[in-house]
Amino acid sequence: MKFKVTAAFRSKLAASLLGDVSDNNRKAWAEFITENQVPVIALADLVLEKHPVGMRFIWMIGYLADTAPGILRPAVCSFYKLKGKVEFPNYDRSLAKLFYRVGIPAEVEGEVISDLFTWLSDNKRTVSVKTFALLALVAAIKKYPDLQIELKAIIAEQLEKNSVSFRKQGTRVLNKLS
Repeated sequence: MKFKVTAAFRSKLAASLLGDVSDNNRKAWAEFITENQVPVIALADLVLEKHPVGMRFIWMIGYLADTAPGILRPAVCSFYKLKGKVEFPNYDRSLAKLFYRVGIPAEVEGEVISDLFTWLSDNKRTVSVKTFALLALVAAIKKYPDLQIELKAIIAEQLEKNSVSFRKQGTRVLNKLS
């Protein structure tokens, strides 16, 4: 039987994320969600909760992306559609990580690929946003090989503008694409 997300469950999760900042708390919730097949799509709008709940929720989603990406697949589009409403910083990093770990939803593929290229080339974005955008775009190239030329050009342009870790990752990707 599929888990039913109730208002009481949402409130309990939000209260827990507010009261307990620990990684262990977020991991425990992520494990509960995975084990009980909780439909994350019914929770996606928790990213809009008042700080720090929304941010801690997306951190938990990031853990799920690393450990159980399949459970997130139906919700990725919902997270993307909320991007203009989220009030805490670096939500683009979380989205880029989702696109890398879970995949880009077909229904927003064009918009997402455009955003990923923008984030990768934007000097105001953090290195972690750029790195996850880069990795998500590498995956997209498998479906759209024509994007490879543009990706190579942007990586080459960004190599000297970013950290050593980005340069290593960018160089690795360039070598792989050549």
